[in-house]
Amino acid sequence: MVSINGQPPLATNNVAGVMRTVSDAEQEAGTENTRIVTPGRQHLHPCAAKAWAYITTSGGTPSLDHDYNIASLNDDGVGTITISIETDFSAANYAPVFGFADGNSVAIMKYASIAVGSIQLRFSNAGDTANYDPTSFGVALFGDQ
Repeated sequence: MVSINGQPPLATNNVAGVMRTVSDAEQEAGTENTRIVTPGRQHLHPCAAKAWAYITTSGGTPSLDHDYNIASLNDDGVGTITISIETDFSAANYAPVFGFADGNSVAIMKYASIAVGSIQLRFSNAGDTANYDPTSFGVALFGDQ
């Protein structure tokens, strides 16, 4: 292996004797342990969140503060928000993980509906009798795309 200006050669999928990159299928399977993963394929691994968002609400209006793979938010009324995903999941059986930090430790946050390209979240009081808008919350979505 010949170095260039003191640097090792770049790894590719086609150079014999050099570290090889993982294919999309190998990364999705999550079992390959002899190849390197490039940043463009990291998100394909089963343990990587395929979409996530940090959302704040002010005056009843939700805002997307930080996100990955989120297309938009829709305010569906008090305590109900639909999150649209840029790259759809392959099925509506992905796993949403969420939490919120608005000082109300006895409130309920759950998903009202889930589809390949969106998820609707609902926030209510502890008795689940009245919806309310949380100050802030986060959501991460795990599954196959």
